[in-house]
Amino acid sequence: MVQVFCGSSTSRNRNTFTRFFSPQKQIRRRNCIVANSSSSFQREQQRTIRGISLLNETDNKNVHPSHVLCPDDFMPSPTDDEDATKFELPRKKIPIALVLAYVGDTFKGNTQNVMLPRGSTVDDVIEDAIYKAGGILFSNYRSKGLSRLKWSRSSRTDKGVSSLFTVVGLRMEAPVRAYGGGKEVVGEEETNDEEDERKSSSRNRSSKRSEEEEEEDDAEAKALIVEKINRHLPTDTVKAFACFKATKSFDARRAAISRTYEYLLPLKCLRDDKNGELEMFREALKTFEGSHPFHNYTKRGLYGAGKGNDKNRKGGRGNRNKKNALTEDDDGLGETSSSEEQELEEEEEKELPKRIETSGKHTYWLLEKDVDDLVHVMHYRRIHEFTCSKEPEIIEGFESYPFVRVKVYGESFMLHQIRKMIATAVLVALDSEETPTMPLSFIKASLCRPCRVVTPMAPPLTLFLTGAEFMSFRKTNHEEKTRAAKAEEEEESEEEDDKETEKGKLRSLTISEETKNDIDRFRREHLYPKLAESFSNQDWDFFIENVRNVEPTREEYLNIVKQYESYDEMRKIRAKEKEEEEEEASMIEKSLL
Repeated sequence: MVQVFCGSSTSRNRNTFTRFFSPQKQIRRRNCIVANSSSSFQREQQRTIRGISLLNETDNKNVHPSHVLCPDDFMPSPTDDEDATKFELPRKKIPIALVLAYVGDTFKGNTQNVMLPRGSTVDDVIEDAIYKAGGILFSNYRSKGLSRLKWSRSSRTDKGVSSLFTVVGLRMEAPVRAYGGGKEVVGEEETNDEEDERKSSSRNRSSKRSEEEEEEDDAEAKALIVEKINRHLPTDTVKAFACFKATKSFDARRAAISRTYEYLLPLKCLRDDKNGELEMFREALKTFEGSHPFHNYTKRGLYGAGKGNDKNRKGGRGNRNKKNALTEDDDGLGETSSSEEQELEEEEEKELPKRIETSGKHTYWLLEKDVDDLVHVMHYRRIHEFTCSKEPEIIEGFESYPFVRVKVYGESFMLHQIRKMIATAVLVALDSEETPTMPLSFIKASLCRPCRVVTPMAPPLTLFLTGAEFMSFRKTNHEEKTRAAKAEEEEESEEEDDKETEKGKLRSLTISEETKNDIDRFRREHLYPKLAESFSNQDWDFFIENVRNVEPTREEYLNIVKQYESYDEMRKIRAKEKEEEEEEASMIEKSLL
């Protein structure tokens, strides 16, 4: 059997692709492609055909067999376009922003991974559903990294993490009528009688058009797109809620300016709040607010100029940005990997810079710069708000598992960051004379460049994305323009925006009240029951046991806090001196003038 897997693109084989896979000849060539393993088709093996590689079964060991396409299974039938579950014709490829929600307990993340079985990630399920609905052509289906679809995500999540508001950006074959299109096409050669007849019929339809205008110009395209996609989705696990028309430059990750996550923490992790642990936990969360380097709350080597990026710097700026794009906004991703543990072991083998150590192998205060473990600007993040519910809550049907709701609102988050911050706050809340752990003052020290500490990590079972804010859709022009031309263009764009606002068609990613209610219903009926079931998971018991058995003693933590206080005082003195120098230079400059 000859198999097909989507790969990289080459333009020199477009004619070959058309000969074998053009929609007009797919059905006629079908038997020849599958049955005849000899002659011309066999000669095309091992060649790339406009992004589709023809491979033998023994090739491409890094790709799971379920991702490999068999032409016999994916050739469309003549009645496909008449299927009620497909988008209506005509269709046009346009950039769209799809709003969806999913329960993450059955997925191994939302990002495509060809090494896992097909359907293991949310990307797989969504792409398959859009393809079955007619929104993706066979030539663009299952491309490497979904690059042919210009696929982007507002946030990346891994195994066990859910979402109520993830936006996926892609180029999709959408019904022309979905966003106010579908106007009547007139032939080039038209007689006067035909033209009069067309105008007359157009006037007769004007009243009908006004009645159907809201449905046809639906900004969220619920009837024409969303409902069709949902017919091919397991809506109790993954569901689409809205589909907006975006601009060509739209990138969901870059367009998201803030994100909000919630985490349901079982009250037993805080000793059932017997000694005021909840209030201390709330105070610890507040300490994280603001802009800080969160290098101790992620895998440092994945960001900036740390250990993991030396090879990227050799590869040039493009490769470095590519790696950061893969790891940035990995909100609440997976578990500690073996590679991370290996890097920690490698630290012991190399010659280390001067530092104040503790009994914990990887908790210390640097007295000089460590060139192999630098804190970079990419480690900085801004958290606007980090709060906890005032009183414990319960989910109906699971009254024996009280929990507190943790809510974090920030611009973006790094790998493991949210779960590590929550676990550290739990560690601080458990600090007492009977069981000394980590003092509250150490959190500020951990958010300082010279400090290095391996922080604990909470389970991913009850972490989920609840919302995101986006910039308005806007067009970009990469051509250089004069300031006068730019000013003129801004004035024209403002006038166009005003007109669109008057018509109610301003393209922005703002969901309607109806969609908000639908998402809230999905939360109550599908997400919460799954989260409540996870409260009985043994991972919570392991977490409680591990978080209490910290390696550094409380006195050693306080010793690092003293170093931080001296460091912070020195920074303030330097900042004051710099300010005085700038004022003096400014006065000298004024006197010379």
